[in-house]
Amino acid sequence: MGKPRVVVVRAKRALTHGYDADRGALRAMLAAGLAALAGTGDGVAGLRRYFQAGQTVGLKVNGLAGRNAATHVELVDELSALLQQMGIGGDRQVAFDRFASDLTASGFKLNQRGDSYRCMGNDALGYEEEPTVMPSTASRLARMLTERVDAVLNLPVLKQHMLSGMSGALKNQFGCIHNPNKMHLDKCDPYIAEVNALPAIRQKQRLIVMDALRPVVDNGPSYQPGMAEVANA
Repeated sequence: MGKPRVVVVRAKRALTHGYDADRGALRAMLAAGLAALAGTGDGVAGLRRYFQAGQTVGLKVNGLAGRNAATHVELVDELSALLQQMGIGGDRQVAFDRFASDLTASGFKLNQRGDSYRCMGNDALGYEEEPTVMPSTASRLARMLTERVDAVLNLPVLKQHMLSGMSGALKNQFGCIHNPNKMHLDKCDPYIAEVNALPAIRQKQRLIVMDALRPVVDNGPSYQPGMAEVANA
């Protein structure tokens, strides 16, 4: 396995009205970031390095804190459009998180059929009957992860976390287990690492696109007024 590669893309005025994202700015940022990450000419070619036509791709968003501190719907929409251009239709894309109520509170429209990408909470399909055992704990995995999707595009939000220090790509996978409340002892150590080492998560995650447009800088991971800052305003 090669060394991990990180690309940071910045743009002024990527947000409008404090939270809503400018779709044109996001489109340009994704094209530049994916091309730089994969060493290709454009964003579609960049995605082809990580996903294949015919796969079902899970878009693991973060909706825990609601619209003010969630993965931007506009970002998911633009990534979905790029996936469709590379041959993965909307019927093979699923945006998901723990609860349908979290998704709707974050601005997503629940959808299990149609031309657009699917969008549903883990409460739609439930969790596996048997727990998966880890060195320090055990958990039941979401059937969305184990049965529905072939590959995962992780879309976390950059947030401060009062226990673990920060919440990002690793902790976002707590949305794939049934008992994340049990994983917060001892500042989430070693639970974050153990969850991400599970084969169903480690082997299916292909790409991370961090939403750092409006990071939560304090009192996270929930949203508190005044605790989120617009990046590159």
